[in-house]
Amino acid sequence: MLKINTKPEAMKLFDEGHFGNSVYNWYDFDQWFIDSKDNQKYVLRQFDREKGGSGYCKYNLEPLEVVREIARLKKEGYKMSTFCISDAMPDKQVILQGEYMAGPSTLYYSTEKMHMRPALALSGRHAHGPHADIMIQSGMCGRGYEKFCELKDMYPLSVIEFSVYHVPVGEKRWQTIIWEVRNY
Repeated sequence: MLKINTKPEAMKLFDEGHFGNSVYNWYDFDQWFIDSKDNQKYVLRQFDREKGGSGYCKYNLEPLEVVREIARLKKEGYKMSTFCISDAMPDKQVILQGEYMAGPSTLYYSTEKMHMRPALALSGRHAHGPHADIMIQSGMCGRGYEKFCELKDMYPLSVIEFSVYHVPVGEKRWQTIIWEVRNY
């Protein structure tokens, strides 16, 4: 049975598209500056790609806010190589998001229209057994659900963290993003 035992391993697999659909991530701020769009919002997050873990995180920043925040963090002495900029997701369009664990099926989820961490903290609920499986199947569609099932079979002892939206998102324009598969 396959396992993903560290955050850096999971991040690498996500960036490589192993979990299906993914969002654009920039670890090079100069490249982000070239690629960024005025009408897009971004997430600025601290990740240590070698050690794992995350710290600082700000959501839904306009491009100018990202630039200002990077300047502030640099001035405060943060190591900028531990930061990542990502496309922000349309949290107002959330259908279902949470963490799934197989055997027996357990789903810790929320339907709140906000980022996953605060949504689960505010109104996280549990579903078990067939009810959990039915919620996943009815929430996800097409390719997102197929990828979820593939990962569930490939990593039967892992947690699968995901978000499902009413609108297409990410690089492949699916309605589902599988953020992480983990055993840590």
